[in-house]
Amino acid sequence: MVQKRASDSRQNRTCPRGPFARWSPASIPLDSLAFLLITLLIGGLSAYGDEVSADRSKTHRQGDLTRRTYAGDVKAAFRSNIIQADSAVATSSSDQYRFYQNVRFADERYTVRANHLVYYTASGVARLFGDVTLSDGDRRLTADRVSYESISGRLSARGDVSAARGDLKLTADRWYKQATPGVSSAGGSVHYVQVSADTLEVMADSTVVDDRYRFLSSVEVRQGAWSGSADQAIITDGERILMTDQATLRRDLDSTRTVSSSAQSILLTLAETVVSEAVMSDSVLVVFASRADTTSRSTIAADSSYLAFEETTVSALEAYGAAEISVATGGSSSVVGGSTVQVTFSDDHPEHVLINGEGTLHHQAGDGSLTVTITGTGIRVTLTDDALRSVTADSNAVCEIEGEHPTRLSGDRLRLEFEDGKMRLSEVEGKVKGRYWFEDETR
Repeated sequence: MVQKRASDSRQNRTCPRGPFARWSPASIPLDSLAFLLITLLIGGLSAYGDEVSADRSKTHRQGDLTRRTYAGDVKAAFRSNIIQADSAVATSSSDQYRFYQNVRFADERYTVRANHLVYYTASGVARLFGDVTLSDGDRRLTADRVSYESISGRLSARGDVSAARGDLKLTADRWYKQATPGVSSAGGSVHYVQVSADTLEVMADSTVVDDRYRFLSSVEVRQGAWSGSADQAIITDGERILMTDQATLRRDLDSTRTVSSSAQSILLTLAETVVSEAVMSDSVLVVFASRADTTSRSTIAADSSYLAFEETTVSALEAYGAAEISVATGGSSSVVGGSTVQVTFSDDHPEHVLINGEGTLHHQAGDGSLTVTITGTGIRVTLTDDALRSVTADSNAVCEIEGEHPTRLSGDRLRLEFEDGKMRLSEVEGKVKGRYWFEDETR
């Protein structure tokens, strides 16, 4: 192997034109003049301890322009940067070195492979092209083009960018790593995938990454059977997903039913790779609906809400602040309201509803023959297949019934039972008062 410093060449012994013309061959030996000429024109690399070696090298001069080519196992050292390639070119008209084929670049931060590299000796910037692969410990980045500032640590990548670490993978059109440690961003068709979390996926226009992932604009989230959307989303530790600004969430519970929700913000928590709970805030609306029967649905509206899941089914719901639960099936409808409402589920259907504190219930039969309005404290509602079955109130109960026999009842405790949307039983206990209407006669 022939090893030379980038400035070490004596192939041309003529005195150059231009700024070197004032140096007389009579006062400077030709060998020394040629050595000085090549050193200056190639870029004065020895000032930094830079060195280029190769199996073969050749220097060409044309007027004031000097060009040097290297071939066969090219190795270069610029500051702390090490470059290897099959060939390289340097010219006196710029501070660039160009490396071609099987390019390998390494410094204290990264190891990079590419087809083509342009290195700027003055700024320490390396631009890499063609099947670029960058490695940093267990992190790996691939792209069509990469620009790296070795002094500041800034890095940018463009074209089919893919960044991977463990079971995480992010693809985008562009990727930027700031000089600030641990801060980077990506833009253009961003796609985040976390395989271990039952394949958690996030799509967005852009993302900012520090100790968490922040996705911005036109965000879509998929996790298992869940899908959601928002203007922004944040992933922390791969276990919590916060969607904000017009957030929505949807899931197919089975082949016939779906659950969907909307709120200003939705926080999802993952446990053992699946969604275990959802906390929704500000203008919350949750809908359980049947695909086959569009009239069968349960709707929860509240200021905030909490949903819990067991494996793939909904287990409990809590709604706070002006909470209202509407249940409709077979034409009948029931509406429960209060400041705090708790709901438990059976096979993804609301089964028990409890109002903490004062609340109301309004029920109407599908044929309009019966309307029941109840107010009281500690109201409990039992549902079967989304149909109203029973209502109890612990205290301060008032029941008003409109229909064939209008009735008003009040007492300390109340119990009503329903079947097929019709009331079958009413019981009132403690300080009972009542009014009954029978054919224009009140008793």
